Parts: sequence; C-alpha cells; structure tokens
Amino acid sequence: MLKQYLFFFFFSFFILVNGQISPLYFNEYLAENYYRIHPAMAGVNLNGIRIDFGTRQQWFGMANRPSTQMLTLEYKSSGNTTLGFSGVSDINGYHTHYKYNFTYCYRIFFNDEFWNTRRSFPTKNDNIQELSFGLNIGFSGTGLDQSSWKRPTSDPLVTQNLNQKQFTSFDASIAYVSTRFSIQFSIHNISVTPSSQENIDQEINYNIKSNKIFIGSIQYEIYTDSGWNFEPSVLLQYEEKTQDNSLDLNFKIYRLIKDGRLWLGSSYRQNKISLAYNNGAKMVNDTYKHFTPIAGLNYKKMKFFLRDVQKSSEMNEIIKNHKSYKHKINYFTAPGHHYDHLESINSEFEIISQNNFSIQSISHKSKNIFCTQYHPELPYNFIGSLMKYWKKNYLKIMDEFNFNNLLNKLEILEKEDKYNRKLEIENWLRDLN
Repeated sequence: MLKQYLFFFFFSFFILVNGQISPLYFNEYLAENYYRIHPAMAGVNLNGIRIDFGTRQQWFGMANRPSTQMLTLEYKSSGNTTLGFSGVSDINGYHTHYKYNFTYCYRIFFNDEFWNTRRSFPTKNDNIQELSFGLNIGFSGTGLDQSSWKRPTSDPLVTQNLNQKQFTSFDASIAYVSTRFSIQFSIHNISVTPSSQENIDQEINYNIKSNKIFIGSIQYEIYTDSGWNFEPSVLLQYEEKTQDNSLDLNFKIYRLIKDGRLWLGSSYRQNKISLAYNNGAKMVNDTYKHFTPIAGLNYKKMKFFLRDVQKSSEMNEIIKNHKSYKHKINYFTAPGHHYDHLESINSEFEIISQNNFSIQSISHKSKNIFCTQYHPELPYNFIGSLMKYWKKNYLKIMDEFNFNNLLNKLEILEKEDKYNRKLEIENWLRDLN
C-alpha cells in the first residue's frame, strides 16, 4: 500500500507542472510552517487549532517603508481533514500586493495514528508516516495608488487614481511526511481568472495565464541521543516563462529543553531573475544571493521566530576595488534600456564591472578616466519614463504585462537603492575636488 502511494506521489511530482505563484516571501517557511507555501502541509503535527502570525518591517523612521504581514490559520476538523486560511499582505511605497487562500487538506495515515500531544514539534519517538493532498482557492490583487502623484500632461499611464487588479486562482499540493524524511510539491495558481470585466480586457492581452511556476522542497531530520537534532533542507522555485528560479539551501540545529526546544540555523538563497525576455529568450539576467541567520523557540504549543537578511559580497556584477565604487555595496543594479553592446576595449583600459550581457564599466590603467555603459546619473524611474516614450519598440520584444511590471520594478528600485545608485557620481565628484 505504501509503495503505491509513494509511486503516485513521485508521478504527480512530474506531471502537475502548470501554474503561477506570487514570489516567495523571505524564509518564513523555516519557522516550522511549510503551510505558507504548500497547501498539503496544512494541519501537519496539529490537534485542534493553530494560529501563526508573522511581520517584516524595514527602514524604520522612513515614510512609506516596506511592510509585510503574514497569517495562517489551521483547524483539524477530523482525523483526516484540515481546513486552513493563509494570507499575505505586502505594502511597498505606492504599491500593494495581497493574496488570501482558503485550504482543504486530506491526509492518509499509514500507521493509523493521529497527532495527539501537547508538543508542536516531533521527536524521534514519534511514529509519523502520512501522505496529504491540499487544494487552495485564492483571491489576490495588486494596487498602485497614484492619488498623490503630479500628472504629466503627456503621460496617460498616470491617472492619479487607485488602480487595482484582482484575480481568483486555484492551487494544488501534495506532501509526504515522516519522522525523519519529508518532501513536498505545490502548484500555485493552476488557473487565474480576473475578478472583473475591466481586468479581463486588460489582463488577457497581458497573457498572465502563460506564466507557469512550481515549488518543491525536501527536509531530512537527524536525531541524536544527546538532545541535539539537525535538519538540512532544500527548496526550489522555478518560473517557466521567464525561467526565473530560486534555490534555498538550509541547515537548522535543534536543542531539546524542558517542554520545548531551541533552534538556530542559516539559509542561503540564490535568485536568478530576468528583467526582460522575448518568447522565453532572456535578455538581461540578475542573480541575487542572500544569507539569512535564523533563530527560534518552541515552548509547549507556542513558537517564536527571528530572522535577518544579508546580501552576499557579490551579485551579478563583478566589481573590483576601484575608487569609483568606494563605500558602495559590492553590487549594483542598472536597468538596460537600448541594449547596446561594448564588445571589446583598448589595452590601456581594464574592465571594472560586467554582467552576462555586456561590459558595464571600464577604467584607464594609468590616467584618471572612468567610463560606464550604464547611466549612474539617471534615476531608475526616469529610465522608466524613457521606456514609456518608446513603448512601441519594447512591445516588440515583450508583452504589455511584463512591460508594466518592469516599470513598477524600476519605481521600487529607485526608492530602495537610490543611495547606492548615486555613489558612483558622488565618488567621481569627490575625486575631482
């Protein structure tokens, strides 16, 4: 019987790839809550009701700073059935995004034992072996509040209104969980339906249904007789249309205490993101690397979780120790506009930065000459205004949905990374003096 279910599990893993998902929200699933990303994990190690709330706040003291709230509710209505709710609300300046899911999960127990303990976590003495299936119906939306913007007379995209788009979606998930080994696979937004006729007219042209993404994860628990446990885990997210992907490599250490356990860990994430593409052929790629320390406490049925995020010392750009990048974090993001190439340089110059598209900056080996392919003097949102002017040219290489999405990224990037963008200019002016 077990072999039959496991065969079905792995078979489904390869055939159920047809959907779209909102981006992963940080590493909060590591706080003992894989239900945030896998509907089939609703109700795991649960007897009764479980409430999980998380928040992420950035840049205290600044107006319109990014803020994210996450909530999950789980209720095991019977031995095999769990009902759940998960929601994410993200506010970043003028942009808002939310998604609310209602979950039905059915679980098959291979040992005919239900979770019935005061603990919120398993130990090596527990006999867990179950297969679960989860379904979500979700309601999501995005908004752009332009009410406080000054309207340029020549820009029809700035309406000075609250522009919102809402959708209904369906998710599916399957998971196998045992005392030591667990594996999950989920499809988010198998189908996406605009919630209004206004959205239909726009979004069908944006071709959002063709964006397919899947997520898979694996965990392995190593128990010892000394009260120390270890858990390596892996998570992969892949987006078919853009070929964006995210890889998490995690490691956690647990220490059993009276009525609970303490845990420490770290997570390494690598995101590969394409800023523009044409029929699946990527034009510009950025790779982001994050190292995240995490810490938490399980005490009886309560849980506490803390995390931090640090960017790695190197991203997509290869930056040497050059005075033009003094005090600058060892990466930069520059939007591509015309996609002109710098294919070769004079032997008197050396490459300071480059990406997989072109050489981005060079410096003379003996003279005080520094040249950039990109424009450090131009705000990202100004580049966006130029893109609007040549919109017809951009729609030859991407659809309108992704064009508008790229414009939104540039608006956010200008707010988040303005300081690092300006450092080349500041260093250059300082050097002149």
